[in-house]
Amino acid sequence: MAGVPGVQTKGLRLIHMPQPNEALLQFIWEHKLWLTLPFYTNSGKELFVISPGQRNTESGPDFFNARIRLNGLLLQGNIELHVKSSDWLKHGHQLDARYNALILHVVYEHDVEVPQNTAYGVEVLEMKPYIAPGTLERYAAMQAEQRHIPCYHQMSSLPEELVRLWLNRLLADRMEERAASIEQVWQYEQANSPQVMFTLLLKAFGFKSNAPCFELLARHLPLAVLLRHRNALQDIEALLLGMVGALEQESSDDYTQVLKTNFERLKVLYNLIPMPPHLLRTGSVRPHNSPYLRLMQFAALVHNYPFVFTEPLSERTCRFFLETSLPLHATLYWEWHSAPGRKRNRKLNVTLSAESRYQIAVNAWIPFLFFEGKRANNISLIDYALNLTATLPFENNRKTKAFDNLTLTCRSSADSQAFIQLHDQFCIKKACLRCAIGLKILRKDVYLSK
Repeated sequence: MAGVPGVQTKGLRLIHMPQPNEALLQFIWEHKLWLTLPFYTNSGKELFVISPGQRNTESGPDFFNARIRLNGLLLQGNIELHVKSSDWLKHGHQLDARYNALILHVVYEHDVEVPQNTAYGVEVLEMKPYIAPGTLERYAAMQAEQRHIPCYHQMSSLPEELVRLWLNRLLADRMEERAASIEQVWQYEQANSPQVMFTLLLKAFGFKSNAPCFELLARHLPLAVLLRHRNALQDIEALLLGMVGALEQESSDDYTQVLKTNFERLKVLYNLIPMPPHLLRTGSVRPHNSPYLRLMQFAALVHNYPFVFTEPLSERTCRFFLETSLPLHATLYWEWHSAPGRKRNRKLNVTLSAESRYQIAVNAWIPFLFFEGKRANNISLIDYALNLTATLPFENNRKTKAFDNLTLTCRSSADSQAFIQLHDQFCIKKACLRCAIGLKILRKDVYLSK
């Protein structure tokens, strides 16, 4: 491209720049991450891009309905992009008539003439001299980053207001995803609202290690059965432990014997089929997160606060999740036992911590409120659910700690939930081209020469 009229190449780093892949080139074109206007095509014609067009995610040309002005002539139509002109032949476009009627062929490097372009008068634009210095380097650096966060060394330099806007969007996206997941439970449970709430809460009590097992338990043990015995705590404990196979081992422990006797009676009464005991994960689980202890804390929830399931939108349910003054603890037997009939060496605090209660609220109760708001088209309830996350403390876990380099003040669970969404949907997938933060980093200094 040296010598093409109007292109200022002095000072541009045209060598040693990493070569973009096609996805990055499409991203650059879609978001206009280029330096100098006007463009000049390979044949020397002056080109202005009025609209880069609409990205095509299906087969066919990469962009539809683009608008350009070529030597003063206004053109509207489709555009195809390649890293090299020769990729046209590698992709077999010469055999596809859809590529005959293009208004422009955009490439990073023009290495061969394409007969199809020549035959139909399609101009070729080589983008290599026009891409902003640093854009390719920044993208290459993000893709090569070994940390969980590709832009770990660059995000902290962004304006806080931009990051906050993106976090707000990610929080809403996370709630939408959870609402879609709850919809599946809703359909499975035939619109039984208390049973849906029961499933979500029991799954949340499983935390990371036993969430799948506890969710399956909710499908094997109906809430209605537990509520019939809400005044008999040992029956609830027997049902929960028995259904996960935790009472199958022989034990001379009086407490365990009572639970086993109760479960055998209730199993016959309700025609229950216990789950295989191997589904319960007990290895590498810290004592305070033992699945037996979590099930016993859940038993206390059913026994003491059954309205949480039957009245999830009520004020007292809200108080239960948001106030720390309401204790929820397992039977004192579990202070000195790590499993039914198994003594522990040290006494354990068996009260559900406020932090755990908040986490359960964020993972089950609040998403259910959001789901109910969407189902009833209740904007106030949707906003209420989103705003509730701002009242709960920031969650410190492996995913949120990955963003510790930010100067952004992380204030609430709304921030941590958004960071988790960012981590899961963008960062670990290195999907920087779909991320608003990635776009801001890549377009830095794009317009310096304009």
